[in-house]
Amino acid sequence: MFKRYKGQFLTIPNILGYIRIFLMLIFVIVYFNAGDYRFAAVIFLISGLTDFLDGKIARHFHMETEFGEILDPVADKLTQGAVVLSLTFRFVMMRYLLMLILLKDVFMGITGFILYKRGKKMDGAQWYGKFNTTFMYFAILILLFSRSLTYFSSGLLIAGVFLVNMFCFISYVVFYIRMIRGVSNEKNKLSKKKTGIVFAVIILIFLSFEVSSTLSVYSKQPDVSEDMLIDRSEFFGNGEAGESAKILVDNSDALFERVYMIKNAKTNISMSTFDFRADEAGQIMIGALMSAADRGVKVNLLVDGINSWIQMEWNPYFYALSCHENVTVKVYNKANPLVPWKSIARMHDKYLIADNSTYILGGRNTYNRFLGDYSAYQNYDWDVLVYSDTVQENSSVNKLIDYAEKIWHDRDCSIFHNSRYLKRWTCVKNASKDIYTAYNNYISDNDSKMASYDYKEDTIPVNKITILSNATNCGMKDPVIWANLTELVVNARERAKIHTPYIICNDVMYRSLEEMAVSDADIILMTNSAPNNDNPVGAAELESSMPDILATGIDLWEFSGERAYHGKSIVIDDNISIIGSFNMDIRSTYLDTELMLVIDSKEINAQMSSYMEKYEKQSVNILSDGTKENPYNVTEAEYTSKRKARKTLIQKLFSWARCFF
Repeated sequence: MFKRYKGQFLTIPNILGYIRIFLMLIFVIVYFNAGDYRFAAVIFLISGLTDFLDGKIARHFHMETEFGEILDPVADKLTQGAVVLSLTFRFVMMRYLLMLILLKDVFMGITGFILYKRGKKMDGAQWYGKFNTTFMYFAILILLFSRSLTYFSSGLLIAGVFLVNMFCFISYVVFYIRMIRGVSNEKNKLSKKKTGIVFAVIILIFLSFEVSSTLSVYSKQPDVSEDMLIDRSEFFGNGEAGESAKILVDNSDALFERVYMIKNAKTNISMSTFDFRADEAGQIMIGALMSAADRGVKVNLLVDGINSWIQMEWNPYFYALSCHENVTVKVYNKANPLVPWKSIARMHDKYLIADNSTYILGGRNTYNRFLGDYSAYQNYDWDVLVYSDTVQENSSVNKLIDYAEKIWHDRDCSIFHNSRYLKRWTCVKNASKDIYTAYNNYISDNDSKMASYDYKEDTIPVNKITILSNATNCGMKDPVIWANLTELVVNARERAKIHTPYIICNDVMYRSLEEMAVSDADIILMTNSAPNNDNPVGAAELESSMPDILATGIDLWEFSGERAYHGKSIVIDDNISIIGSFNMDIRSTYLDTELMLVIDSKEINAQMSSYMEKYEKQSVNILSDGTKENPYNVTEAEYTSKRKARKTLIQKLFSWARCFF
């Protein structure tokens, strides 16, 4: 009796199955109690090894048993279910995968039982079932082992597992239906080769559609025309609007001003940003917005469609924000591969408005590289804080509010996840705790500074502030900002300094540079050197187009500081200063929404000129013949191997698409 019992239930393969079930319990305990998920990953890896060995041992040593045929898939399903269920507490997308796996397994269980009753039996697992299991195991190991995987990367990986599971599910549905109809196992097999060819053809057709449809829409850009120009007298004033301004140069100061403004908001906040990430600075900003919403302040947040997909989708930190009852998050031109001719248009505005009276506008994105001092690598950038004690009818904040309202109600803006059900998810609850902790710690660290801070004492009265903007529609835009910036620079009396991270021009823009070069004023143009540029497209294009840029006659300087220069700024003569989001490239000129502030103030101009000169003293002059003059003895930046490889790849393969990046 015992011998028979042992031969049926206590074989080595079955013991490995018992161990796998036990390891499942250990995995759950370790996953939810260990601070490092890699311990759980090791347990899962050992469990997978037992799954691999039990079948090998059973077949090689003829230890197959009827009980083992039941135990093995049960242990597999319990392990997969426990692991995927555990991961749902950390990754939003996992719950959808869990539902699909449950649906697939229930279907296979029911149909398997029907086939068993009819005396039919599968000839082992199909290749797509084995591939699905292997792919899912590898994906889970990556999710557990990797510490640096972003929520977007995790989401893509989980989405890949979901699609493979869906393909496997559909294949098994077809397989079982054909078996029920009496098709033999031999004839009921899906060819690997044919499947691969079909998928390759589909991908090729899709990519061809994406590229050709986009090129057909954006291959030609409109020229500058007189009707785009604002009368130059509109940029000058006598201070009747009662506005004051402050240049935000330091990244830590830029974060403080944003948090202070949000913390003291009474009624409403309107924020727009191109790139928002849930790192240290990002969590503090999310916490500030959520805390304001807790006080009853209405918060509107507008984000770009591509970057919201990359940084915010599947991210519980942003779900915690978007599901707040007093917060509305919208996405401008949500990424849609079915309409690529629209998807390439981006929202590049960066502003924050509080109580319809005070605002910050500039070029900074919302994460560590631009705000605070949390990152070892940070970009140099500019913002302007504009304050009005009493808002006048002609105050610039009213123009910005009108612009914000227009783009907010644009038909291409859609709501980001706002289901109140989201706040019940464990991963979202945990993210909320992290957010409030980060925010409260920041407030505690800066409490004394905030208590004594006063806008009136910290800002400078200005004569006038004018807002320049591109159109808000998704599609080719008239070069309104470029036309007006060019007009202001060309008509400078004595001098103009232009700083831009990138120079990617078409013929229209080259002609404008030629007009600047022959102006009576002393005009210089500074940009990142190619090795110093953290944008590989900008680096590649600067090298490739250098002869064309120099042919315009413009006085060109290349910045080679410790880190990349991201500022978009201009000073003209002794009174005009311009700051905003506009890069000197085809994308900012024709494709993106952009904003620039034109400030009439001698004091602001003097400050800006002083700040800009510090950067210029870290640059070298590129002479008309391409040689360099180094009056400040700057140590020029050199390519890292990674940046050089990316730059070369773009020059060789993607130079035709330069206007799309």
